[in-house]
Amino acid sequence: MLSITLVILTFRYKKFKSRFIFYFICFIYISLATELIGLYLWKVLEVNNSWVFNIYTFFEFNLIALMYLNITKDNKTEQVIKYVSIIFNIIYFFSFFYTPLQDKYITVMDFLAISIFSLFYMRQLLNSEKILNYKKHLPFWITVGFLIFYLSSIPFQFVRENLNTRRMFFIQMILIYIMHTCFIFGLLWSKEETKY
Repeated sequence: MLSITLVILTFRYKKFKSRFIFYFICFIYISLATELIGLYLWKVLEVNNSWVFNIYTFFEFNLIALMYLNITKDNKTEQVIKYVSIIFNIIYFFSFFYTPLQDKYITVMDFLAISIFSLFYMRQLLNSEKILNYKKHLPFWITVGFLIFYLSSIPFQFVRENLNTRRMFFIQMILIYIMHTCFIFGLLWSKEETKY
């Protein structure tokens, strides 16, 4: 699904001229690169690939924060995004020296912060005139995808270490497919907007 999203996004990119879309494209490319590198390390070289995903978390969080900073019209929301980003990045860099943070808390903090950014944006959208035509508004579909995946994955991250089977990872795969379906639908049906 990630590669399908990337193909559609690449062909439709000329239609969307905004920083939001630029950061979204970077997010998708980095996600695909991370998946390919992680798969290569795990399947071909048969080595631990967790460090790749730990580094990915930094880019994932910051690109999504930049996406929402560029479409937020509310000063209070902007301040929240900036403060949460500073706190997250400080804890993230500290986690390289105190590794239990990486294993237990960084991903949960990442998912929780992205969910908060998404909810703030949805509140802003509901209070604007854009809600009248939300189906044609790409940031709406991207936000719905983020909320479905990140908000639903928070409980899973808390119990991840206690799972004796990989069957539960199937749930996250379904959430990823739903998220990318939202992205693809938004990319195909959204109208052009030059400013966010």
